[in-house]
Amino acid sequence: MASERQRPQSERRFRAVDVLTGTIDRAEAPRRARKQISAYLYPEQVRSLGELHARLNSTADGHVEKSEIVGLALDLLAALVAAAEREGLTLTTLDATRARGETIIGKNE
Repeated sequence: MASERQRPQSERRFRAVDVLTGTIDRAEAPRRARKQISAYLYPEQVRSLGELHARLNSTADGHVEKSEIVGLALDLLAALVAAAEREGLTLTTLDATRARGETIIGKNE
């Protein structure tokens, strides 16, 4: 029977709504889809974000969204915490994380 056949894990049955809405013809969503969130920033953080946004968009090479800048900051912060853990340090507070970042930045100046 057709309903008893084994389907691969990635295969899914389509429904009439998929055909009617056209979703059956669309490509799968990218694996790393972006999700909108809200963030409350201090005035100095808003100013820094605006300055970075203006600086990174000052050339004709491309356009950078503010959300991409925030995403990069999160990626860098996660890498900072992971690097500290590899060195045997545990960063459990924002103050400790900030101090670690300032130490690393200070070493490179």
